[in-house]
Amino acid sequence: MAIWPVYNWQLSDEKALKKEKGLFFLKINNINILYLIFPENISKLDYYNKLESLRRQEKPYVSGGDFNAKSKIVTAKSLKVISSKIIHALADDEGLNDDAVENYILGATYEVVQDLLKHILNSIHLDASTRFSCLQVLLREDVKKLDTGIFPNSYYDKILQTICAKGKRLQHLNLREFGTGHIDSANKERTIKTKLTYLHDTGTNLDVIGAILNLCPNLESIHVANPEPGVIEKLVCIKKLNCLKLTRPIAAELMYLLRMSGPQLQVLKLNHNKNCSLDLSEICVNAPNLQTLECFQIKLTFSQLDTFFMCLSNVEILYCEVSDFVIKLFLSNSPFLKRIVVGCVINMTDGDLFRLCAGMRFY
Repeated sequence: MAIWPVYNWQLSDEKALKKEKGLFFLKINNINILYLIFPENISKLDYYNKLESLRRQEKPYVSGGDFNAKSKIVTAKSLKVISSKIIHALADDEGLNDDAVENYILGATYEVVQDLLKHILNSIHLDASTRFSCLQVLLREDVKKLDTGIFPNSYYDKILQTICAKGKRLQHLNLREFGTGHIDSANKERTIKTKLTYLHDTGTNLDVIGAILNLCPNLESIHVANPEPGVIEKLVCIKKLNCLKLTRPIAAELMYLLRMSGPQLQVLKLNHNKNCSLDLSEICVNAPNLQTLECFQIKLTFSQLDTFFMCLSNVEILYCEVSDFVIKLFLSNSPFLKRIVVGCVINMTDGDLFRLCAGMRFY
């Protein structure tokens, strides 16, 4: 690799040190220096041509071939400009410009393509046909994160076919307004497996969770909102699960899940359930390796006074139904806390605060 400095570069982000793929930003004595990283065999003439291209336009340099360490300067303005050009090129239904657009983004990193897809697919004023054409052309195998936006129901079969064909390395997929009528085919195709590591589903029923377990063996993080009875218990089958977020969970099923899979959990986020109380000491006993705990609008208790969260470092308690005693006990029994957010009215003395903070190292 060859690293060449460029002085007095006008940076939009002037942090003391910032490192990105293909770029090193450094500020010394109020002088901005941009280090561009290129393959060793690039000529100086080529280097200055590429540099001048970056200076003249606010869009990322897009290259092809073996130019692996590509320089990217992507601003919000340049993203809109490039998106507009791509939308204009793909607006026709005949696909005349598909190859030209594919070649244009050939050298772009997957992060840039992800940003373009997110910007275009979530454009509410753009018709579904054009957005789908952009999805077909822009989606590549190296894309890891995809947010499809909202499409008419008639498009979802075609969207799934496109994702199966070109999105083989997706790890994060957000399919909004996805109809449950597509679940049967997912349950029938037992040989199809995704590489998704994160999934968010709303109104989850037993058929949907069955399809998720069948298609997504690599899940590490899942957010389930408004699950039907029996769904949370099924999460025990996710062997790599370490991050769990539940909205309106069923308390009995949650405790069963914690008893069975609690030791592997590192992050637990619970929202909206004041119908029954949640015992924090039970979470402590069943999820001893928990590092982050977030509770929002939950009724909280603490029954086992001699239980301690020995790994917990990050806590958020917001708008919960909880007593001062429970808050103090919970915090004092978490000796390695580094960050605390309490959005509830509590009464604490200076002595209480001193005892809580004396042995902690907050950041």
